[in-house]
This record gives sequence, C-alpha cells and structure tokens, in this order.
Amino acid sequence: MVGDTHVPEVAEVRQRALREWRMASHAVGDWLDLIRQGAEKRVGSAEADDVVCDPAYNDALRIYAALGGEEGRFASRAAAIEAGEGR
Repeated sequence: MVGDTHVPEVAEVRQRALREWRMASHAVGDWLDLIRQGAEKRVGSAEADDVVCDPAYNDALRIYAALGGEEGRFASRAAAIEAGEGR
C-alpha cells in the first residue's frame, strides 16, 4: 500500500514507466531486426524457418519475448502491487 498522499504520483510514475518500457521495447525490436539481417546472411536465407535456427538470432528472439512478457506482467500487476496486493 503506497499511502493516500502518493497515489496520484505513483500512478503517474507507473504510466511513465510503462511508456518508457514500451519505447525500450521498440528500440530492442529495431535491434532485433538488425540481428535478423545478420542471421539471414549467415544462413543464406530470409525464410523464417531457416533464420530462426540461427543461434544468435534465436537468443535475441528470447530476449525480446521476455521483455514483452514482463511488460505485460508489469502493466497488469503494477496497480495491484501499489495497493498492497501480492500473490
């Protein structure tokens, strides 16, 4: 529980955090596109089934997926956590 005097401030900071997280996610997506281009050159194909077998690209995909998953978790749980609700 954050406390009544800080609730508007906490909600504002939460929204800013989510906006910045989404901006970071977009930047990581841009990075992922460049990693994919390198993978396409390494495997000699632009086909998704071929490119995803590239170990470096596969690692990059996992990082990107984890970032997106945690963004969703933050968005869905942050307000409840602020209210003092845990799991």
